[in-house]
Amino acid sequence: MAKEPVGPYLVHVRDVHELAMLLEGVNVSRAKTKPRWEPPPRTRPTTI
Repeated sequence: MAKEPVGPYLVHVRDVHELAMLLEGVNVSRAKTKPRWEPPPRTRPTTI
């Protein structure tokens, strides 16, 4: 009979790239990733 895995049962994934690393078996806590581009926050248009 197989033993149940020991460890966390809930994993919070920040983005699709982290999910891909987890699925490939890469240790995310040790992986070096480059900062990803994110669009600037939207600002409300100002009218004069």
